[in-house]
Amino acid sequence: MFMRSLFLTIVFFLVVLRLQAQVPVSLNASKPLNNIGKATQYFKDAHFRSVDDVLQPTVQAQFQPYHEDMPNFGGLTDAVWLRFDVSKATEGDFYLQINAAFMDSLALYAVTNGQVKEVQWSGDNYVFSKRAVQVTTFLFPLNIRTGDTQAYLLRAKTMQPFYFLLRTGTLKAFMEDTHILDFKQGIYFGFMMLMVLYNLFLFSSTKDKLYLLYVAYVMSISWFMSSVYQYIFEYIWPNFPIFNQYAVASSGLTILTATLFTRRFLNTQQQTPRLHRISNLFLGLGIFVLVLVCTPFQIHALGLAQGSIMAMAIFFLVTGITIFYQGYQPAQFYLFAWSFLIIGFMAAILGDMGVLPVIPHINPMQIGSALEVALLSFALANRMKLYKKQREDAQNLLFMQTKENERILTHLNEILEGQVNERTAELQNSLGVIQEQSDKLTILMKELHHRVKNNLQIVSSLLNIQAYGLKDKDAVRALQESKHRVDAMSLIHQHLYQTDDSGHLDIKAYTTNICESLMYAYGYSHHNFSLTVEVPQLYFDIDKAIPIGLIINELVTNSFKYAYENVDKPALSVILTPDFPYTFNVIDNGNALTKADWERKTMSFGKQLILSLTQQINGKLTLHTESGTHFKITLSMMK
Repeated sequence: MFMRSLFLTIVFFLVVLRLQAQVPVSLNASKPLNNIGKATQYFKDAHFRSVDDVLQPTVQAQFQPYHEDMPNFGGLTDAVWLRFDVSKATEGDFYLQINAAFMDSLALYAVTNGQVKEVQWSGDNYVFSKRAVQVTTFLFPLNIRTGDTQAYLLRAKTMQPFYFLLRTGTLKAFMEDTHILDFKQGIYFGFMMLMVLYNLFLFSSTKDKLYLLYVAYVMSISWFMSSVYQYIFEYIWPNFPIFNQYAVASSGLTILTATLFTRRFLNTQQQTPRLHRISNLFLGLGIFVLVLVCTPFQIHALGLAQGSIMAMAIFFLVTGITIFYQGYQPAQFYLFAWSFLIIGFMAAILGDMGVLPVIPHINPMQIGSALEVALLSFALANRMKLYKKQREDAQNLLFMQTKENERILTHLNEILEGQVNERTAELQNSLGVIQEQSDKLTILMKELHHRVKNNLQIVSSLLNIQAYGLKDKDAVRALQESKHRVDAMSLIHQHLYQTDDSGHLDIKAYTTNICESLMYAYGYSHHNFSLTVEVPQLYFDIDKAIPIGLIINELVTNSFKYAYENVDKPALSVILTPDFPYTFNVIDNGNALTKADWERKTMSFGKQLILSLTQQINGKLTLHTESGTHFKITLSMMK
């Protein structure tokens, strides 16, 4: 019991001595802005204690003095408590400023006699309108009466790099300082947006995707810097503080867009295939950073992004040097621009890590990126100029080659024209001989058809004379049918020798003539018989026309012989369909031939002839007897 009392007594005296050693911050209107980092004591809270726990003597004894104007704890996941006293020396409204990026949660506790008298909250986890003063920095009013001294505890928590500017001052001084900062940032972001719009215009004019990648790269840097200075939170999503947790995603996008832009600008796939393949590693790292941002490891995502950007900057610097020494001139501007970016990135990252001091209101990354963006614009212009010169040289070479080709072509045309004229003369002589032979052949064919027609007419006349000398009706009928068949073939040769084309038959004229001849032969005329012939203007090869003519002759003859007994208004239709497969239809309105009669085994000569000729031309014969007799012959061989 004694030892415990002794321990508590020692702790109490240590706290009292440390409190007495802490110099209060003086609020004085003559000093409008005052950095108070050195006037604070800090405690790293890994267990995220409550304010009541922190006010316990055992915890108070763990606070340590801070020796820099700007608190900088690097990448820290712990909460940080800062303890300081404030005394108000003059009248006026004074504020405490925490000027930092990515500060998730801030709580300012006014402590009197070990008890919390007042608490104020702010940070990126709260909507923008909850801030006491709605500016991009965090301002807390210090409610102290003149002449009094007030103890404060400030709790800060973030998943991002842990450094911030801690100052006291008047509201007027802070507004003037913010105005200067906004003016400088306006120049920076205005310049970046100017580069975006200019290169979008170039993209719309040239359709070169390189400019689009450059725009994406500039936009990713601008997104990150606007997140650092809280502009994107204030103007884009002030009511959605959850989006602030994903600000590091802009670093991942910067890695992706910088890699894609550099690969295309330096043409690494052709210039250095091996380094081009290695650059795929940075695409993977950029994607991995984007994935980590969506997890609880956001502080690790930023650390990985910082390391990847530094490695990427060095890698592409080496790549640019390699390609430049290979003679690729655009790499010269790229190296110059990339060097400024590397210096700015390294200075900013080393500042985040606490290696270099952080200078208020000046971000080395912004300076480096602005210079790099400007120089890359010159690099793009130089690249365009180089490509334009290459295009002009190619056009000049093409023009010269075209002129040379025209000269060669003219010479060849002259030679070819002479050969063509010579060959044309030979062909004309040959064509004259061929035409002469063709004319002779045509005359011979016409003479042949004429003689065949005359011979067939002689045979027809002999058959007619023979029929007059017979008294047997069946014999007479047989001779007349034979005469009609001979007449059918004679009519074909008559049509052939009357036309210039002795190898093809006008099936329309032929069908009309044979039907009318048979109509008159059987004692009918157009006055007492309805004959309809609907045949399109088609020309059939003679080898197919003769069997078709004989088939038509047999079918029409069959109708005239058997169909019209006791029929008052006899009619016959012969129709040929105009489309393939062609179909001949022979239709009468007389006494219908039954299918049973047609399919009997006994065959007349006419039936045998019809079936044989139909088979010869690969046709198909069908019979319909619904109203009269309808023969349909499909001529599939005519295609």
